[in-house]
Amino acid sequence: MTQIPSPTPGTAAEMYEASMEGPEHENVAARAGRFVAGLATAAFGDDGSAFSGVRVVVRRKDDGSELMTLDGGNYEGDQAMLDAVRADLAELSPEAFVQQWSVAEDSQD
Repeated sequence: MTQIPSPTPGTAAEMYEASMEGPEHENVAARAGRFVAGLATAAFGDDGSAFSGVRVVVRRKDDGSELMTLDGGNYEGDQAMLDAVRADLAELSPEAFVQQWSVAEDSQD
């Protein structure tokens, strides 16, 4: 696992934190659909990880509110995205972080 960079004073890491979170908010039908899709792709040789439902979530440290949710496509992609988000949290100002990663979040829609 990658080491989390230490925050530099004045960086986004002082305000925000990033983690991988599961789909606790999904209803039963959405979970069932994700499960069936995962099984179908596994039948064709895929590992089904694209349907894990795990996302990278950036939250405010002060109140825990969600700032943004990012999808790396599968577990490995989510882990790489989490590493990149954490590196940027440790290096960028809060404003620069939000501007840079909001573009990434918008491109997923």
